[in-house]
Amino acid sequence: MFEKIKALLRSLFGLNTLDYICGTEALPLPFDSEEEKDKLALMEEGDQKAKAELVEHNLRLVVYIAKNSKARARTGMTSYRWAR
Repeated sequence: MFEKIKALLRSLFGLNTLDYICGTEALPLPFDSEEEKDKLALMEEGDQKAKAELVEHNLRLVVYIAKNSKARARTGMTSYRWAR
């Protein structure tokens, strides 16, 4: 199963996303809003490098959500209330 997930991540993002999840490297900081807009524009034009950079720089959010999901599952709180 784990190998299938790794293969899926590689096919989607073209990089080894698991290095960040399982490795000891610090996650990259998020882009500021202007950089993110620029990367999104490039990605919409088909730039795969920009897509990969956006994924890498948003991994902190993924980790945050995953950790909270795990904690909520342990306490029985399964629904989210997003801050507004």
